[in-house]
Amino acid sequence: MNNEDLLVALVVIMAFVTIVRMLYRIYRMYSARKNLQHGSPARLLTIAERKAINQLGNAVGKVRTDKVYRFSGPYVCYTFSYQNRTERHPTINDVPVSLPCNASEYLREMNEVEVVFTHKKREGLILSLNGSFDIVSAVREKSDSSEWLGDSGDPIAGSDVENTPQGVRQETIAERRNRYTPGPKLIAAAIFSMALISMPVVPLRPALSSVIFIVLLGIFLLVYRHRRRQPDVPVYRVRGVLWRQAGEFFIGGMWIRVPPEWQDKLTLDSWPMLYEYRPDGYLLSAPGFTVEQNPPLNRYKTHHWVMLATTALVFIMLSFDQNYTKSNWDATLHWLKQDAPVLYNGYQALQDKPVSYGDYIRLSGTARCWPESREYSCRQMLFGAPEQLVDVSDLQLSQTVMDLDKREWVAEGWSDNPDDYRQFRQLGIDVIYRNGRYLRKPEDLIRTVEQTCGDTWYCRDAKQSLAEVFGRREWSELINIINRDDYQDEPVSLTVSEEIKLNGILSYIYKKSVQALINDVRQRLQSAAGQGVLVTAIPAEPEDEQDLSGVELLEAFYRLAGPQGLQPVDIQGIVRRLWGGIELDTRHSPNHPGRFFPYVLVILVLMAVVVWQLLALSRKYRNIS
Repeated sequence: MNNEDLLVALVVIMAFVTIVRMLYRIYRMYSARKNLQHGSPARLLTIAERKAINQLGNAVGKVRTDKVYRFSGPYVCYTFSYQNRTERHPTINDVPVSLPCNASEYLREMNEVEVVFTHKKREGLILSLNGSFDIVSAVREKSDSSEWLGDSGDPIAGSDVENTPQGVRQETIAERRNRYTPGPKLIAAAIFSMALISMPVVPLRPALSSVIFIVLLGIFLLVYRHRRRQPDVPVYRVRGVLWRQAGEFFIGGMWIRVPPEWQDKLTLDSWPMLYEYRPDGYLLSAPGFTVEQNPPLNRYKTHHWVMLATTALVFIMLSFDQNYTKSNWDATLHWLKQDAPVLYNGYQALQDKPVSYGDYIRLSGTARCWPESREYSCRQMLFGAPEQLVDVSDLQLSQTVMDLDKREWVAEGWSDNPDDYRQFRQLGIDVIYRNGRYLRKPEDLIRTVEQTCGDTWYCRDAKQSLAEVFGRREWSELINIINRDDYQDEPVSLTVSEEIKLNGILSYIYKKSVQALINDVRQRLQSAAGQGVLVTAIPAEPEDEQDLSGVELLEAFYRLAGPQGLQPVDIQGIVRRLWGGIELDTRHSPNHPGRFFPYVLVILVLMAVVVWQLLALSRKYRNIS
């Protein structure tokens, strides 16, 4: 082992020993504190000592107990360093202590102390030290007033008197119920939130979604109303003075938690009286107040807010489609009244008797599928239109566009005449271009593209790309070349990438030309929409839209303009929207209550939950009179 390895080993050993020593010291302090707290306290805090501790405030931490322990031992201060920080932990007999005011001036080799332990830091706050220091005198020296006063402004009776324990009893049933925590209700609120997830899909999958919702709702109610058997805890009785300071309550020197409904009605700063409390410091009875006669309200509100927020979120989601909920209510009412749908046989019937929002109607006659997007579907239709809707015969693809799609522009070899190749062989020239790819008539292609596109927006980029195929920067250069008198239209050889690019450009121009014509036909159709009524039917199951190619979609639009586009229809449903035509909800026909009744049931449950939770919240926020 060389010197470097030895040095590393020594450093590791020293670090390990240091960590072990630090952990051992921490364990000794923890054990000493626990052993002391497991014993019986020497006495209880007095009001004067509690007042002094309260005046020290955050400097010593919160003190929730009134048990005072007495012990003796040497003073040792442990120092722990880590991450460039050093912490000092003073101890007496290995019990971590806190030295308030000038207590450190009275330390000796062996010390007699009285301490009360803080709530978080678990340190012993020194109340008296070696008979020379006591916290009450030390704090009074810094205070302008020598008399302890409560929040009422009256002197606190018996400030130097300790509480007097009066025995222990078991809690009553009402006191045990008051001790329930909101944990199960928070879990129930989460289950309720999951139940709402199934609601938006109830109209689409009513059977499955209804089962999911009912099961989750049942689990929610069971968990929400569950009352787990709580183990009994002792109830302590004590005689002392109840007083208040800075919003906190104390019985003698003991911190106490008072129900909010009792806080303004209890007698404070009087002579010692009998009180009962739980080990966690919760007040259960006082003169004139008991849990049975004056039940404090459960103040846990988080689960109420969770359920209300979830319900509000679902209602907001539903509001995106404003008439969706209303159509379900209308369908419910029509189903309850057993209404028959109002029959409309054509366009004139709708003109004679206009429909109203929420009506249950039946449309019987002829209609045309109507384009509402680039896809082709019959979700929207033009009802009651004449046989010949509009003339679109003048809107046709030009011959130049057809040539771009059908003509063979690129082929193998540069000539159509076999004698040209025979002549090369007779001259003994190797025809290396025989297997090449050639654009035979570039002038025809350039003039066809120019006639097809003109100056449309989709052709400008295509022309620029086509000019690059010919090794030119601008399309105008190609036009100038083919317009020269000395120009000879000769074949142009193409590489594989150039041929692919050329075919892509021609295909792009063709598709855009077809799409432009489709838009013109669509616009012509839309201009004739006033000859009928646009009806948007919402089916029970979503329809698959037909993704037609450009030519197929164009042919479909041609059919819509003439008699061949008519087809018989017979649909019924609830009128959900009127602006821009009629939106007919066919999912919720009163003849099929299963389509809408589960959804309405969910809405009723939501409304009931909102009212229930608002009442619970208002009751918890309102004090008992």
